[in-house]
Amino acid sequence: MKSILIFVSLFALTVWAQERPTISFISPDVVSDIGKNRNHPILRTDNSETFSGGSVELVCNLKNAKEYPILWLRLESEKNKNTLPISSAGNLLVRDNRFGLELNADEGTYKLTIKDVVRSDEGRYQCQVVADTKNVITADVDLRIKVPPVMKNDTDPEVQAAVGEDAELTCSADGFPSPQITWTREDGTLLPNGRVSVTNSRLVISKVKKEHRGKTPLQVTT
Repeated sequence: MKSILIFVSLFALTVWAQERPTISFISPDVVSDIGKNRNHPILRTDNSETFSGGSVELVCNLKNAKEYPILWLRLESEKNKNTLPISSAGNLLVRDNRFGLELNADEGTYKLTIKDVVRSDEGRYQCQVVADTKNVITADVDLRIKVPPVMKNDTDPEVQAAVGEDAELTCSADGFPSPQITWTREDGTLLPNGRVSVTNSRLVISKVKKEHRGKTPLQVTT
């Protein structure tokens, strides 16, 4: 009788282990492109404008998780000071009609959709399965926002220098990916360093001459 009880106990333990929940798939990191066009309108809040873009889908596939609590969150970061609970099972916790949720418990798919993406949506999103108080299974996906380059206000539109002195032109810009700044001469002639263009946030002109004066256009691209 003792040997039978041991066998049953081991069999039950094996079945229990097989039914532990797991996350079998999480979407790869996503980069969403946003910009000004008629399909992606500009959202205006507090007299400022925010570029908006298309939709993104974040998919989390689960196994043996039908009876367990599942959630989507956006984690705390430098840009997002607090963790944002987005959903619990099939219920959205955020009051934002841009967010959508699809849960198919039988197939184990848990999909979060964000439409009209804006820059503030950027961050690390996490799918969670709460197995018990000491075991939370997680998988993360990063959402990055591709933002058109914009020059910062600290760019000086005019630089003055005496003949024989060095002049330094600087430009800074925001955007993702990091903007690339290129300097050229307006008339297409060579820069004082003998190059057609210089790609750098700084352009230094050594020992300024009278013929160096004029406009030096810059191009900011990502």
